[in-house]
Amino acid sequence: MTRALSRDAAVLAHVDEMGSLALGLLEAATEAFVRRDLARAHRLPAMDEPIDRLDRGMLAEVMRASANRAVLEWAIPMHLAARLIERVGDHAVDMGERVGFLVTGVFREFTDASHDVVVHRWEPPRLDAGGMC
Repeated sequence: MTRALSRDAAVLAHVDEMGSLALGLLEAATEAFVRRDLARAHRLPAMDEPIDRLDRGMLAEVMRASANRAVLEWAIPMHLAARLIERVGDHAVDMGERVGFLVTGVFREFTDASHDVVVHRWEPPRLDAGGMC
C-alpha cells in the first residue's frame, strides 16, 4: 500500500517552472540541430540561465519546507528532480555546441564556468607512411 506524501505548493511550482523552461530549451536545441541554425544554437545558453537560477534557489525552497517532516520527505526527491531538470538544460546547450561544429567545423564551448571558452578545430588524424595513426 502506498501512502500519499504531503506536498509543498511552492516547491512544486518551482519544479514545474523548471520543467517548462527545460522543455522549451530542449525543443529549441532540437530545432537548431534539425535546421542547422547556428543563431538559434547561440541563444541556448541564455535560455538555460533561468533554469540554472531556479536550480540554485531550489535548496532554499526545500529547506523552507523542511519544518514539516512529511513535506520534507516529499521535497527531497523534488530537489533531485530539479537537479536532473537543470542537467537537461545543460545537455541542450551541449547540443547547440554540436550544431556549431556541424555548421562551422569548429568545436566551441558556448559557456563553461570552470575555464575560459575553448575552441577546437577538427583535423583529420595524421597517418604514417604505413597508413597508421
